[in-house]
Amino acid sequence: MSGVQVRTQDHLRQKVRKKLNPLIEDEKLMLKSLVSDMAQKGYVALSKKIGADKVIDQLAKAELEHDNAVRSATSFFKKHSRSNVAYRDSLNYEFRNGESKKITSEKCREQMREWSEKFAEREVAKTEQGKKLNKLETLEEACDDLIMEASTQGELTKQLNEMLGYVGIQWNSFKSLGYKK
Repeated sequence: MSGVQVRTQDHLRQKVRKKLNPLIEDEKLMLKSLVSDMAQKGYVALSKKIGADKVIDQLAKAELEHDNAVRSATSFFKKHSRSNVAYRDSLNYEFRNGESKKITSEKCREQMREWSEKFAEREVAKTEQGKKLNKLETLEEACDDLIMEASTQGELTKQLNEMLGYVGIQWNSFKSLGYKK
């Protein structure tokens, strides 16, 4: 069982997050921009590489033909439903409102965008910025582990100061308070 009180652990964990989160968020923002650029460029290349562009174009063409056929059928059934009360009363909802759920070329394009974004995220994780983000997240986790496993508070703050010093963060910043050592 830990020698550090639970409320002290919570305070220290919150302090670690307060110090590391700005760095982590900055890295995530920079990576998000890089991912977006890579995903945009990779979308077309990935579509061509796996042959999705041909399938999507073929589907778009078929959808256009299908939409024309649906409009024609809807028009036909609406027109003939007016000729007889029994026809009009039994006309299906789809023919009255033209509703239908289906896989569309736009949904396929959206899927390709998602795939290219996921691929870009994996590639960005291999860059220096991605490695830096991973290092910061690992440091945050290591600090949490240290806080939960520490036996004394004095030892704990010393170790946290050393760990955070690797990324240029001081545990206690006395200078901002006007304190001189």
